[in-house]
Amino acid sequence: MIDHETIVERRDESTLPILEPGTLLEPSGVYFDLNHRERGPFKALVGQEAGSGNRYVARRDVEQDVWNQLVEHAIPIEEVSPEPSV
Repeated sequence: MIDHETIVERRDESTLPILEPGTLLEPSGVYFDLNHRERGPFKALVGQEAGSGNRYVARRDVEQDVWNQLVEHAIPIEEVSPEPSV
C-alpha cells in the first residue's frame, strides 16, 4: 500500500497547487490538507481561510487522477467511528 507521503514525494510537492496562508476558501469548495491527511477532504465554510499550519489543495485545481491519489486512503472525520465509552 502506498501512503500519502509517498504520493506527495512522487508528485513532487512543488508541483501541487498549495494555497497560501490567508487565502479565502470558496464556500462549499472541496479541499484536502496535506498536513492533516487523516481528516480527509472537506467542504469549506463561509469565511474559512487557509492558515499557516495548513497546506490546502483545492479539488478544482488538480486533475481527477491526482486528487484520487491524494485522498485515496484518507478518512473524512464524519466517517470515523467515535471511540466507545467505557
